[in-house]
Amino acid sequence: MKKIKRSIPLILWIIALLTLFLGASQGFNFIQSRGSILCLSCMGLEENEDF
Repeated sequence: MKKIKRSIPLILWIIALLTLFLGASQGFNFIQSRGSILCLSCMGLEENEDF
């Protein structure tokens, strides 16, 4: 019983890391294309939309 209780957090961590990795690999192109625009809009330079 102790082994099961000890392995549940490990399984949850593995699932969380896998979902983070998959989400990052899928959202990387989106972040790459929108990241510069978002950064510029944060700094108040969003009127320069020729990026």
